[in-house]
Amino acid sequence: MMEFIDTLLNKIDQFFSLSLQEVERENNSYQQDDIERNLDFNSIVSDSEKNMTIIKPSSFEDTQQIADELKNKQSVLLNLSDVEHQLATRIIDFISGVIYALDGNVEKVSEGIFLFAPETVEINYQADNNGLSKEEKESLYAK
Repeated sequence: MMEFIDTLLNKIDQFFSLSLQEVERENNSYQQDDIERNLDFNSIVSDSEKNMTIIKPSSFEDTQQIADELKNKQSVLLNLSDVEHQLATRIIDFISGVIYALDGNVEKVSEGIFLFAPETVEINYQADNNGLSKEEKESLYAK
């Protein structure tokens, strides 16, 4: 399980590194006056948005920390694998509401593992039916 999480974190780190390298190459190709008119990528994606927090909650009170991380534009990998089903459902319901209010994204990575990301982070997870179905995703945001 830890190997999977390490692989996932490496892929996310590579994504942000490649994005920064592409922006740097583009900026170097412009003349100085063109650079001044373009937005600096670092002003759009702050250092805190490049980090991911892995949280394994043990009680519902831990949802406040998860919500705070998301409000600070941090991605959260939520491990509910050792949490009883009823508590896990309450946590997912609450955090799904938080991520909806923040216009963020959620993806089920595997059984009991969820990735919550702020709106500035796009999740491109390609799984062989381990992720949430379209209906499951819609039910997370149902009013």
